[in-house]
Amino acid sequence: MKMSGQRNKQLCGLASMKNIALVPGARILANDKDVGWITSATNSDGREIALGYIKRGFNSPGSRIEAISANKTSVPVEVVDLPFALS
Repeated sequence: MKMSGQRNKQLCGLASMKNIALVPGARILANDKDVGWITSATNSDGREIALGYIKRGFNSPGSRIEAISANKTSVPVEVVDLPFALS
């Protein structure tokens, strides 16, 4: 099998848009499609942020997607540049 030279998923910064806690293992959805997952999450200076692997096409800074935790809690998130530069 040949390699196409492109990555399917990329490590991205995520910020909760409603400041609801994000959890590791949460799936990332865009247009009801599974496009990735959260690897780690924390609260930093009062903002809920996370790192996650997001599929190509959905991982551009400014993209708005949704995190769904195991208990089905939906949290809107935005892809942000790394290192985190939150305003």
